[in-house]
Amino acid sequence: MCYDRLYGYRTAFAYLNEAAKGNLRDEQEALGRALAVRVPCGQFSYANFTAAAILGVSGTMEALDDREWQIMRGYGIDSYTKMPSVYGPSNFKFWAQQGQQPVQVCGTQEDLFVVITNEVKQKTQSGRAVIVFFETPQVLDKYKASSHYRGLATKHVLSENMSNEDKDYTIKKA
Repeated sequence: MCYDRLYGYRTAFAYLNEAAKGNLRDEQEALGRALAVRVPCGQFSYANFTAAAILGVSGTMEALDDREWQIMRGYGIDSYTKMPSVYGPSNFKFWAQQGQQPVQVCGTQEDLFVVITNEVKQKTQSGRAVIVFFETPQVLDKYKASSHYRGLATKHVLSENMSNEDKDYTIKKA
């Protein structure tokens, strides 16, 4: 049984079934929540949204200042529609907000490998996924041959010279 998702009225009937079996701790409270009338709103497909123009879907329109709105009105755009996100609230944070350096300049390739490894370890230890892009396949090969790469617990390499089947397998297991 899933406790953090609702599956329409199937959830309500599942609660009724569990209540009939005597499996609910606080039956009145649980059924009170489960048997509520659900009024869905904001549930539509962005793929079927037909507007004259879609200028952005990231909340940028709300951040426009007066001068930027003046420019927009010059193009005949004087209103916008705000729609709720189907993905929930954003958890995006700029690095500077977390006290990290957004750009690091490394003197040597060895220094670069140390920085990459430290960043990957820090992010993965906090439960985050990490993707590292290398300038060339040769730099990737040098990193893979380094002791830094061997120090990473989990790693999946996706490179342009892999077969399509290997690429698919790597993507699926990541």
